[in-house]
Amino acid sequence: MAANPRAAAVAALVRQEQDGFSNLVLDAELKRQQLEGRDKAFASAIFYTVLEHRGTLDYILCQFLPKGLAKLDAPVREILRAALAQARYMQVPVSAAVNEAVKLTRAFKKSSASGLVNAVLRKACSYDLSTASFKNEVERLMVLGSAGRDVAEFLHKNYPDEALDILTYKADGGMTSLRANPLKGSADELCAKLLASGAKEAKRGIVPGSVLARFEGSPAENELFRQGYFHVEGQASQLAALCVDAQPGETVIDLCAAPGGKTILLAEQMHSTGRLYSCDAAENRVGLIRTAVQRMGLTNVEALCNDATKVNPALPQADRILADVPCSGLGILAKKPDLRYKKLEPAREAELLATQSAILDTAAQLLKAGGRLVYSTCTIDPAENQQQIAAFLARHPEFTLCDLNACGFGRPGEENRAPGCTDITRCRRIWPADGGEGHFVALLHRRGENTGAAAVAAPAKADAVAREATALYADCFADEPQGRFAVYGQQVHLLPPELPELGGLPIVSAGFAVAELCKNRLEPCHAAFMAARAADCRRLVNLTRDDPRVTAFLRGEQIEAPDDLKGWTAVAVEGITLGFGKVSGGTLKNRYPKGLRLLAR
Repeated sequence: MAANPRAAAVAALVRQEQDGFSNLVLDAELKRQQLEGRDKAFASAIFYTVLEHRGTLDYILCQFLPKGLAKLDAPVREILRAALAQARYMQVPVSAAVNEAVKLTRAFKKSSASGLVNAVLRKACSYDLSTASFKNEVERLMVLGSAGRDVAEFLHKNYPDEALDILTYKADGGMTSLRANPLKGSADELCAKLLASGAKEAKRGIVPGSVLARFEGSPAENELFRQGYFHVEGQASQLAALCVDAQPGETVIDLCAAPGGKTILLAEQMHSTGRLYSCDAAENRVGLIRTAVQRMGLTNVEALCNDATKVNPALPQADRILADVPCSGLGILAKKPDLRYKKLEPAREAELLATQSAILDTAAQLLKAGGRLVYSTCTIDPAENQQQIAAFLARHPEFTLCDLNACGFGRPGEENRAPGCTDITRCRRIWPADGGEGHFVALLHRRGENTGAAAVAAPAKADAVAREATALYADCFADEPQGRFAVYGQQVHLLPPELPELGGLPIVSAGFAVAELCKNRLEPCHAAFMAARAADCRRLVNLTRDDPRVTAFLRGEQIEAPDDLKGWTAVAVEGITLGFGKVSGGTLKNRYPKGLRLLAR
């Protein structure tokens, strides 16, 4: 079967029905069919449009299927859903949607269903949903809001007047929320660069430093993402990290950090100084944190595998803590439409509430007197939000709630959700209609005075690897390395000078990678050049944006370099480091990471 975006979307939808992990099955199918550019974007749009509107699509289709959808073969069922989604929500002409659907029945070896597909779609595409009648309000929410019964019943019970809006509002107006890397430019500068690099739209968001953009494909495919100009983070999530107000030189802990978006924002607030412990219970997810901070050129993050439900005695007392806890996800139904159909089981909810409570208690033990704790979720469940905070304050009278209502984003907490806790209105609830994903943020202060940072242990004596790393660093950069070197796996990292000895902590990475161990020698790492200023690089090829060598470099190709250069050399675009390579004889041999490279077209 020849690869095409509609076929890829249908194949992914069939697999999603079986496996349930929407992002994983879609990525796998796109790679299998080797779709790129517009085809990839179109297939993704079909896939997620079907998931977002499946309840509505199924209701309409069942009006013309006496035996229902369940009796159909899975490919036929998804062909019908995908075609109706295109015609109803994606501005695809009805004739095109129907004709392509009929072709797909043959491609999936379901030719016997071509007549049924044609007949049903011709009627379904013209169906007037306003004429539909429902048994009750829950069924109305299930159809018009495309939700499973459990989610529809939850919304009807807790937010009867807002339920349908919660299900149908597009977070951030359907645009992608980004955060500008202040190390490389302001939000306004990022907007200008995004528009120049091919983004369809870019503008300032509500939250300071945020940018809303519209891309033809994935934001990760934009060259500015690869260069560390921005990371993808919802506005409400950004607000949670901003409320921490991390300061340069402090000790900060991000207890539930993966994939690392909030950690990046905290590190930026700290100007890459102090100590930022970025934790996650799953070791494979800790790797995502490391990749994210290295791409952004940040140097003060220690990524570690740590269970936040238990106090790790090796962790230091912190000035500030962010606890963005695991939750039901009922605030991000637009971002993850498969959550619309999740089962809200009482036993699972009880387990989740216990986990959140344990993480809060851990944070309370790790926070210094006078410290600042931010609790946040991406749910709108009062039990996980206001009630969880009220219970915490009852257990920990040494904490008080700080007022967040001056932030101008979202709405106050509701007293009726936490009887007896009059301060709960100081929290912030963000609804999709407010301009962001559903979120909850509470800022807690621990009474007492902050006695300052703990004493810093002296750096360990340099060994042979450290001496070699020092020599390599001096060959690549003009500034002196600040801190000490440590080996993590096959990499040598430069640790901040204020970082104590880390014995007892399951550190995956700390500081930033300077060099890689390669066959009894050291070679520089991409992260070292991303963390450096162009002016500090001993050898530099500085390109303009319109230089064809920029695209060639991003593809992993060799590029021309001045004849007077030899050795490890930084590559920059208008003064912003992009990566590095090794120059010999007027040619720079590319060392740009394979995972970040542009695919040749």
